[in-house]
Amino acid sequence: MLRFYYSFLCVLRVLRVKALVTRLYVSERIQCDVQTNMRDGGMTKTPDSFETLRARIAAFVAERDWEQFHNPKNLAMALAAEAGELLEHFQWLTPAQAADLPANTRDEVALECADVLLYLIRLCDKLGIDLAAAADRKLALNAKKYPVEKSRGKMTKYDKL
Repeated sequence: MLRFYYSFLCVLRVLRVKALVTRLYVSERIQCDVQTNMRDGGMTKTPDSFETLRARIAAFVAERDWEQFHNPKNLAMALAAEAGELLEHFQWLTPAQAADLPANTRDEVALECADVLLYLIRLCDKLGIDLAAAADRKLALNAKKYPVEKSRGKMTKYDKL
């Protein structure tokens, strides 16, 4: 029994060290990003902001032992649920009302957008997808599907242009 207890304590110690190292790594990466941002005038976005978020999310999950719940199916479902919560803020609004949200509603919408983004980044991390590269690829594909000369000012689907 004593051997089991000692082994258990060793495992806990390793997990704590791993969590601490992850936190230190993420903290150092964030500090470097902030310094780069400040050096560039404070308003630019760092090129690896998705990577920084991915690392912070991974550390957050590891600290809480939630990895066991974060499989692609569960993350996709959570993403869809959060997107539904985002939609709730716009349900039954006119386009003019949706464009001019009250400050408190806009803040709630911002948090729902963040939830969607965080789950999307986590899902891509679990599937090994480079989200920025996928978005670049999709924009290039859409540029071919919707050439400006055929689609400008139209909402017609690409196969009907």
